Amino acid sequence: MRLASIVGARPQLVKVAVVSRALRQLHEELIIHTGQHYDYNMSAQFFDELNIPAPDYHLGCGSGPHGAQTGRMLEAIATASFPTIYHIVSSVQLKRLARI
Repeated sequence: MRLASIVGARPQLVKVAVVSRALRQLHEELIIHTGQHYDYNMSAQFFDELNIPAPDYHLGCGSGPHGAQTGRMLEAIATASFPTIYHIVSSVQLKRLARI
């Protein structure tokens, strides 16, 4: 099965470090990084230190009002060819995205 884990902020990166290892034992997993946290100390450092595979896609949503971030996430995901099953690691913006 082909799955996509969507992450964007530090707490999600900690969670996906564990979940990703388990998913990849049985499935093909893509990691989609929304880009909500984008500097080294708040993003790439976690990928490096927790041995999380590099994101397959980086949406580059950056900072801004919650609605604008969610809109950029939706637009990027809607125009790409991603799997139909998503593992959305919790955040306020990603919860909104999951409901849509």
